[in-house]
Amino acid sequence: MSFPSIDLSRFSTAISDSVEGFVSALQRASNPKQLWQDECKKAYDAGDWQKLWNVMYAGAVGAVFQGKSVASFMLKNFLLKGGDVNWDYTDFLNQPVFPGFGDSWLKNAPSVMAVANQLDSAAKTEVLNLVKSGKTNGTVYKDGHVVQKGDVDGDSYYAVGKIHLKGEFKFSVETEWVTNKRYVKIERVYRFDDYYDWQPGAKGGILPHDYPIALSRNGLAKEFWVRVKFGQPEFKIYI
Repeated sequence: MSFPSIDLSRFSTAISDSVEGFVSALQRASNPKQLWQDECKKAYDAGDWQKLWNVMYAGAVGAVFQGKSVASFMLKNFLLKGGDVNWDYTDFLNQPVFPGFGDSWLKNAPSVMAVANQLDSAAKTEVLNLVKSGKTNGTVYKDGHVVQKGDVDGDSYYAVGKIHLKGEFKFSVETEWVTNKRYVKIERVYRFDDYYDWQPGAKGGILPHDYPIALSRNGLAKEFWVRVKFGQPEFKIYI
């Protein structure tokens, strides 16, 4: 799997120098986030879309997104028109393998895992009722809406924000070979499809949404789909 990174050779010397200059300025700044926001606003207010692109990209690769590798990747992918993102953490061949891109960005997001736990609880109840009725295997589906918060969910919030989490719970009744005890095994997989876009007039996240919208409308960036699948250890419930 490839990840978008800047290729300065495809820009004019002035643009390349500008991006590198902004990156250096952000690295030296005592408050890089504030400097970045101020420079983005100046470029937006002036209608200078190339400068706005330069500043936004500098923020994505520089100090503004330090510790938020997935959020940085998503913004770079938007700015470089990199296309849809499909990460399947349950399939070794289709998951990102670079450092910082494991599924911890989701599993360390309390809001995401709180909804996942709610889906787990609802699924367990339904599965046990099905087993009591005579079912010995099958799949249960649950879903819920996740509203993330920047000061709580960190990288996940800035990467995808609000998502609709879908849970798939495959169950089967098994018997332990040694003890002969019966139990229900429940395998857990979660997924979401999120369109990485922006809402006119919205101010949530790290920048007013009108800034990236302007870049998209002027052909300097492109929205994309984010499709993610991840799992949790299976449940084992004795019956």
